[in-house]
Amino acid sequence: RSYGMTLLFMMTVALIFAGLAIGAPSFIMGVYTDKPEIQAIGISYLRIVGFAYPLQVLSMAMSALLRSIERVKIPLYGGIASVFAHCFFYYLFFFPEMGAAGAAVGTVLAGIVNLLILIGFILHQRIPFVLEFSKHFRWTKESLQNYLIKCFPIICNEVLIGVGNMMINVVLGRQSEQAIAAVAVFRTMEGLVIAFFSGFSNAA
Repeated sequence: RSYGMTLLFMMTVALIFAGLAIGAPSFIMGVYTDKPEIQAIGISYLRIVGFAYPLQVLSMAMSALLRSIERVKIPLYGGIASVFAHCFFYYLFFFPEMGAAGAAVGTVLAGIVNLLILIGFILHQRIPFVLEFSKHFRWTKESLQNYLIKCFPIICNEVLIGVGNMMINVVLGRQSEQAIAAVAVFRTMEGLVIAFFSGFSNAA
């Protein structure tokens, strides 16, 4: 039941943002930056990467359920495969002719790889719960209330982090192109540090 609730709430948000990214990329880029040349690059990226959002939600929800039933190695394998797929597809598609659109294609394909790895292990090991769709949405009023009460602090935390990151990007998007490029390079190193603490907190 908890998995079904998680999947429904996450997928609702994913589909909203996927719809905005695919259907209204100009509006989204207009929020983040006032530079037409950067908007053009972002629009070509968003139109494709929006298809990755539902895939990422499915992978995240499945990984959370697998961890909660002590099948922690499967999400690890999926994550490793996704990283290697990202690197491979970025290298394959990110050439001048495709540019940011190629990076978006790489992200979508890496999301597919991650999901296929998870489903493959689930089917091979015949793990219960994950693919038993008929049981995911048999909610009761008490179970839904209990779920929302327990998840409310986490939801608030994630929303505030998301809004904070959005505001940082809105500010950065209105700086000089040199500053934006410098931050993009720096975030590669920053990502390694954040990944450690994010992994540590997720493990906790």
